[in-house]
Amino acid sequence: MNGRLLIFTFCVLTLAVGTVHGQSGDMLTPPQMIELMNASNVTYLLEGAPADSLEQVAIQNLFVRQRAYTPNPKVAKNGEVSSWSWPGLTQEIAEAAEKDFGSGDMNAARADYRKILATSPDCYLAIANIGDCYLKDGNTDSAIGYYAKSIAINPIDYLPYYYKADALYRAKRFEQSRQAMIDVLTLRPRYAGALRQLRGMPQLGVTVHDSLFAPKGYAEQTAKGILVKFPFDSAHAAWMGYAIGKALWLGEPAHRRSLTGSETMSWSLQHETECLGALIASYETTRGTQAHQPDLEMLEAVTSDGLLSAYILYEIGSRLDEDIMLTVGPNVRDNVRKYVEKFIMPKP
Repeated sequence: MNGRLLIFTFCVLTLAVGTVHGQSGDMLTPPQMIELMNASNVTYLLEGAPADSLEQVAIQNLFVRQRAYTPNPKVAKNGEVSSWSWPGLTQEIAEAAEKDFGSGDMNAARADYRKILATSPDCYLAIANIGDCYLKDGNTDSAIGYYAKSIAINPIDYLPYYYKADALYRAKRFEQSRQAMIDVLTLRPRYAGALRQLRGMPQLGVTVHDSLFAPKGYAEQTAKGILVKFPFDSAHAAWMGYAIGKALWLGEPAHRRSLTGSETMSWSLQHETECLGALIASYETTRGTQAHQPDLEMLEAVTSDGLLSAYILYEIGSRLDEDIMLTVGPNVRDNVRKYVEKFIMPKP
């Protein structure tokens, strides 16, 4: 395909596009991206392909997992995430408790966990497991109380929230159960177990969305230059803006520095904001030539609500770093929680 013609076409389509909510002055609009690309000494190779064929390749290209989720997490003051472990010599007692639980002897299991708490009163897993024993006995009120105590000690582990949501649902406290499930997906974005569980909780009255982001464009370094892949059909023209944003991140170290203060090619919230801003702006300008795209209209709504950063952390950042929500500040976590409640498990 003719790269110059494609760039010209894209430039005409997006000529009047400005910034969208959430973009700073250092982030480029689509026309500015074209200007930088045309002025660059870097070779950019534009290549169109059917939109459907790009999605899976784009996901594999863009979302290479850098860190898997840390089970039973704890966060040190320096931000380092590690797995919590049974304190002292309690591992043997915990194993005995598990055997008692498995055999159905809830009294013996509770007694085992209380032995642990006698010497380690902040052992949040022992507290949560006592809650499991009460839930197994059908005592939902006691179970909920123990899960709440566990959460108070370690509020970043999603599991006690998950157990609490189940207990609340069994107790027919549906709104509280819904809120607990929002907490689960805030701490563990895109967690398949929670999304599956939600579909089995009809009384919560929510619609469940697995994921709202399916990229249809990307860029990669090749021996001949930076290859920019995007849909060639006008129905998905907006994705060209996203793909060009990805290409400039690879090819223009000075631009990386202007966005992040560093030329390092690591993942960046600012970069994702720029690429998605270009996607939204292009979609708004070319809407009349494109098929109805619910995912992009949802993205517009997210951006309008001021939740674009939350969307990026939930939908994109968590694919790269599954611990990403464990070290963010409370305001960031609150915004992701708002995103989950309104867009991942909304009430009709």
